[in-house]
Parts: sequence; C-alpha cells; structure tokens
Amino acid sequence: MPATERDVAPIVVEIEAGDDWSGFLRRQYATILASGAANRPWLFWELHNPWSRVAAMIDSWQVLDICQSGTIVDAVTKVIGDDVVLFDSQALPNPGLDAFDDVAWQHDDTFFPIDEPTGVVVRIPFGIEYGRDEGAAPVHQELVVRYFSASSLYLRDPQHPKQQRLMELYPWINYTTLPLWLVSGEDRAGNDFVTGFATKPGRWTRARSG
Repeated sequence: MPATERDVAPIVVEIEAGDDWSGFLRRQYATILASGAANRPWLFWELHNPWSRVAAMIDSWQVLDICQSGTIVDAVTKVIGDDVVLFDSQALPNPGLDAFDDVAWQHDDTFFPIDEPTGVVVRIPFGIEYGRDEGAAPVHQELVVRYFSASSLYLRDPQHPKQQRLMELYPWINYTTLPLWLVSGEDRAGNDFVTGFATKPGRWTRARSG
C-alpha cells in the first residue's frame, strides 16, 4: 500500500520554552545575527552540534542539552516510541532563506533522509521578531529540532534521491555526514553513529622551495 501524505509528513510538536530556555536561545540567535549572517544561511543550522560551523560562536553544548532534555524527549517518545534519534536543528527565521509558513511544516519530510517515515519536528518558540515595515506581521523566533525513530535507518548514501534533493535545496549542509545522537532507547536499524563526530586533525605543512 503506498504511503499517504499523512504517513510521510513528520508529526509536529510544539514545546513551550521556559524563561531560562527562552533567554538563552534569544542570546544565541542574537549572536548569530550580529555576526552578519544574513548571507550565510548555514549558520542557522546545526545549533545543537558542537562540531558545526556555528558552534564557534554560540554555546552548542547547551543547545544540545536542551535537545536531549527530558521535557522534549518525553514528548517525542509519546509520538514515535521509546527509541529516538536526534539529528538536526535550525533557528528560524533564517534571513538567508525564504520565510517558512505554517503550511510548510506539513511537508517537512524533505529534511528526513530515512527509510521509513517516522519523523518528529519539535518547535520551540523563544521570541518574536517585529518587521521594520509598518503593518508587517510579527514573526516567531523558534528553535526547530528534528528526531526520528531508531527503528528507521538514516540514509547516508549521497546518491540516494532523498540526499540528492537535500543537496539541491541546501547545498551548504551535508546531510550525509550529520552526526546522530541516540537520545532514548536502542538503535534497531543499524544506524551509523560514528560519522560526523570525527574532527579533522591539525597537521604541519611543508614550506615550498623556490
């Protein structure tokens, strides 16, 4: 039986951020904006990943703690069961991208290169951004975190159609090498939890002669 749109689209869960989370996330978001990141959309990705490019300017370890917190993981397990993998996060709005609207979240499966449709999108609003134009509607600032059931396999093959689609849409993020975190239960699909965690070692270079 072919998958229906309901089967494929990830389930969206909204978590209310307390004062501590909200204040912390607003500071991280402001730091990214202050860096002149409007033309560098990748800086709004992988906020939870201490090995990402944005980790040089924000506290990614603390963001990771939020993503692994009992409050969020418990909400996710109620939707997809006890075996849960964390793999992606974004801060929105991203000035380097077109605006996301509520309808777009119903088709967020593009961001899930997995073999079975078991994704959950957690939205954590932490502030409101007011447009400079008079009458412009305010935009909610939020951390978006993506999880999937550990009964699904994360597809790292760059030739897979799902990875090809991600490369076409977001060439600045290599979804084939994102690190995975098992935040609850057991891995039941043989996922690769090694890729993405190895940092490149420093090395000496030889001076070129003449």
